[in-house]
Amino acid sequence: MSMEPEAPPPARVADSEISLGYSYYVLGVLFTVYVFNFIDRQVLAILLEPIKQDLQASDTAMGFLAGFAFVVFYTFAGIPIARWADRTSRRSVIALGLAVWSAMTAASGLARSFTQLALARVGVGIGEAAGSPPAHSLLSDYFPPERRATALSIYATGVYIGAMIAFMAGGYIREHFGWRLVYLLVGLPGIPLALLVRTTVRELPRGFSESGPADTRVVGTGEVIRFLLSRRSFLYIAAGASCQSLGGYAILSWGPAFLERVHQMGVVEIGTWLGLSVGVGGSAGAYLGGRMADRLGARN
Repeated sequence: MSMEPEAPPPARVADSEISLGYSYYVLGVLFTVYVFNFIDRQVLAILLEPIKQDLQASDTAMGFLAGFAFVVFYTFAGIPIARWADRTSRRSVIALGLAVWSAMTAASGLARSFTQLALARVGVGIGEAAGSPPAHSLLSDYFPPERRATALSIYATGVYIGAMIAFMAGGYIREHFGWRLVYLLVGLPGIPLALLVRTTVRELPRGFSESGPADTRVVGTGEVIRFLLSRRSFLYIAAGASCQSLGGYAILSWGPAFLERVHQMGVVEIGTWLGLSVGVGGSAGAYLGGRMADRLGARN
C-alpha cells in the first residue's frame, strides 16, 4: 500500500517543560482510566445470575453478553479508532472513548430487556476500544525506552485492580441494592474522569522520548499488517496473548457463577476471594514483568 502524505511535524515541546513528576501524573491518570475500563467491562461477571433471572435469559444469551456482544465490536472498532488516534489528539480519543463507555455502562442499569442490555454492551465495547491503543502510544512518548516497560506495566495493573474492584464492590452493591445500581455507580464517575483527561493530559509530539530522530510517518493499515506479520516475535506474542485471554476471560466471566451455583458461596464472599486473587496476583505479575523487561532490555 502506498505511503500516505506525511503530516507536518508538531511544534517541539521543551524537555524542561515535561518533568518526571508530570510524566507519572499522566501515567496515574491513564492508569485510573484503565481501572474504570476493566470495572465497566468486568462487572457483568458478578451480575450474571440476577440479570439472567430478571431478564429471563439463558446461559447462552448471557455468554453472548459477556463475550460476543463486547469482543467483536471491541476488536474491530479498535483498528479504525487506533488509526484515528495516529492522526489526531490521543488524549481527545481517550477522553471521548471513556465518556462513551461510561455512559453505556450507566445505561446498562436502565435496560428493561435483553436487547437493550446487549446494545448497551456493544456501546461499552466500542467505547473501550478507544482506551489502550492511544494510551500506549502516549505513554511511550512520556517515558524513554529504558523505563517504558515499567511504565506500561504499571498501566497494565489497571486490568487487575479494575477486576478486583468490579468483583468486590460489585458483589457488595448487588447483595444490598441490586444489579441495576451497580451499573449506575460504576459508570457515572467516568464522565468527570473524561474531562480530567481532556483538560490536564498534554499531547506530546510523536517520538518525544526517543533518544534519536523518530520515524513519525503515518502509513497505511495494510503496510502495518504486513510489517507485523513479517515479525515472528509478534506472531508468538499474539498467539500467547490469545491463549492467555481464552483461559483468563473464561474464569473472569464465569468464575463467579460457577462458585455461586456449584459451591453455594455468597456473592460478597465470591467477590472478595476472586477480587483479591485477581487483584493481588495479577498486579504483582504485571508489574514484575515490566521491571524484568526493562532490566533484560538493557542487556539485549
